[in-house]
Amino acid sequence: ARGNEPKAKVAAAPVAVAAPPARVRPADPAAGRKLKQVETRLAELQAALDRLEAQLADPAVYGNDGGIEIGQLAQRQGELAAEKEKLEADWLALYELAGA
Repeated sequence: ARGNEPKAKVAAAPVAVAAPPARVRPADPAAGRKLKQVETRLAELQAALDRLEAQLADPAVYGNDGGIEIGQLAQRQGELAAEKEKLEADWLALYELAGA
């Protein structure tokens, strides 16, 4: 009868082999110091961007000055965002150099 036939063997799943560890470069202490400076500046930029967003969210800013203040705030916001983006790229490069 068919119910008594031995079941087919299931092939074992392949075992993942870990890649050899990447070569580790010695940490660069100067990069570590610069990394801390960049992190501090990034925090300052984020705080400034948060303040600008709060100002732009305030209905009082949208007064009768023809949008001049809004334009100035938006321009400053763009400048800070661009600086933050550049620093984030710098941070990533320094992070790799510092061996962090």
